[in-house]
Amino acid sequence: MRRCYPNYQYVIVTHTDKNHIHNHIILNSVDFKTFHKLNFNKGILAQVQAVSNDICIENNLSVIDKDGTLFQRRDLRKLAFLKIDRCFSEITEEMNPQEEISAEESSQANNKAESYSKIILNNLEKIKTGVKNTFIGYVKYKANEIFEKTNMLPDKFAESICSNTDDAFKKFEEKEQKRKSPIKPETLKKNLKESIFTAIEKTYNNIPKSFTHKHRLKAAIDKAVHQAVDYDDFIRLMQEAGYEIKFSGRKGLAFKNEDMMRFIYAKSISLDYSESMLKYRIKNRKEPPKDVKKENRL
Repeated sequence: MRRCYPNYQYVIVTHTDKNHIHNHIILNSVDFKTFHKLNFNKGILAQVQAVSNDICIENNLSVIDKDGTLFQRRDLRKLAFLKIDRCFSEITEEMNPQEEISAEESSQANNKAESYSKIILNNLEKIKTGVKNTFIGYVKYKANEIFEKTNMLPDKFAESICSNTDDAFKKFEEKEQKRKSPIKPETLKKNLKESIFTAIEKTYNNIPKSFTHKHRLKAAIDKAVHQAVDYDDFIRLMQEAGYEIKFSGRKGLAFKNEDMMRFIYAKSISLDYSESMLKYRIKNRKEPPKDVKKENRL
């Protein structure tokens, strides 16, 4: 509650009379500083849930994932952005940011913004450590899924994203140090989030391409073609490999396993994987010619 609603009064009651220990929270919906009323809706509930999951991950506790959310980059973005928001709030609270600055005091406002910028830049190491610890906690929690989806060891993935995070903070700091005119903390925070977003994207883009679903499907088809006696045997081998198969008259064969969200048409790999070419390859035991342009389509 301190993270989500620092200016609201609340009472937390822990019940131990049941088999499952649980908490009840009673919240005063009026901010005791601004006297604004909290509009509690689904968005607020999602934010509270995200912060709760963040705390669990930081403390190596399990997270209830009833929606079966896959290991995705948006989870990392959400956790990193929440961590940055919290760090900025802790830093700016010490400087009393709620004090209003009139338009007539523009010079004072510039000085204030400059002092904010300097203090935040001086605390970048603290923010970076917090973000990296969040990433490490999440990777540890999703270790099995990371290995299944990327074939990368979780430690290697954590090492990669932490390295990219270090680079992102370094570039961010160098860019902000060169800035001539001071900017507000909110703008600094937005720029930092963009840098972290780039670091996460870079991490995902560096996952070896051979581990994409289409490359895995290509390898499975090549293996089945090599082993199959005839076309029917090829279909059987693909099913035993865990692929669901469907046929569309114009688009041809399509495959999907439990890790895929949708079917992949075989000929989208290349024309050498169309139904007619697969039959020809099985009959003649020929591997498809290596075509650089077609390989790049993956």
